[in-house]
Amino acid sequence: MQTQVLNALAGTCQQDIAETMGIDSGTITRLKDVHLIKLCNLLAALGLKIVPMELKCYNPEMVKMIYALARDNLMKSEEVDDFFHDDARIQIAEGTYKPRASVRDVHIGSSKDE
Repeated sequence: MQTQVLNALAGTCQQDIAETMGIDSGTITRLKDVHLIKLCNLLAALGLKIVPMELKCYNPEMVKMIYALARDNLMKSEEVDDFFHDDARIQIAEGTYKPRASVRDVHIGSSKDE
């Protein structure tokens, strides 16, 4: 955690950080040199961590459930057309259904003229 903070500080102008916080840039240096380890330990003791702002955090249990649902439904599918069965039902009722080519019928690198 300390490394993340130090790397972020190294890639940013301390004067800009100080102005954003409304403090002197020397205070940033003192915070870094004197209090950084204590602050990182405090965050760790609270069960918190530092991550870049662009990252999103998700509950692992929720991800596990979504993965299981996706896996189970994908395992039921035998070919791509299985994902379009609702569209096919409507087209069959309208009399406009045209089956898509099966994956087994598609030959990569061959043409219809062969």
